[in-house]
Amino acid sequence: MLKKHLALLVVGTSITLLSGCFGSASKPEVESSSKKQNALEVETLLSQSVFLRPTLLGERSMYIRFTSTADKPVDLEGLQKQLTERFRAKGFRLTSPEQANFMLQINVLSISKTTKSLTKEAVSNGFGAAVAVANAAIGPAGQVVGTAAQSASNVFFKDYYFNMITDILISERTPRINQLKGEPSEDAKWKEHPTRALSSAKDTNANQDECIDSLEENLLRVLNGLF
Repeated sequence: MLKKHLALLVVGTSITLLSGCFGSASKPEVESSSKKQNALEVETLLSQSVFLRPTLLGERSMYIRFTSTADKPVDLEGLQKQLTERFRAKGFRLTSPEQANFMLQINVLSISKTTKSLTKEAVSNGFGAAVAVANAAIGPAGQVVGTAAQSASNVFFKDYYFNMITDILISERTPRINQLKGEPSEDAKWKEHPTRALSSAKDTNANQDECIDSLEENLLRVLNGLF
């Protein structure tokens, strides 16, 4: 009789723990993970590589323009200021399009919560393609299976994915103006390098503001690294 009572107690404890971990049945699971809370993972992928000819000191002049057609607020002024400071630290002079050897135009297309499977697809069509895939609603992404004893031994959290999709157009003047030699401005002939950036953040029990800040920071690092 004592063994029977102990067995019932173990089963009852397992059911209680599972109820606390997964909540009510009405809340859909996004994805399950046994990782610690606030394990934020961020990466940025480009649809295609960009290769620029090395610059001489007198050729480092640039025009930067940040725009957004996303349906969520984007701090364009703040992003442009941060990127400008990074390029100045690399010896670039920020100027008008008429005097610049490079024009860097960035348009934020979409910021959305999405699923793991759609994250990699969002960049595959490249610069200028439609981005409706990034705005898909999150639905169930599978069920947690296993015995009550196995499930109760781990604490499970939800994994959320946030995407920021950005079209990038780098225009390179040919031939370049060398400011150190005092060469006059020439009629611009531009070589264009288009690409699309997918910045994705995976977070456990997501903090949306933290994810978006991390997406923006990762994009700025990649843009600065292209030169």
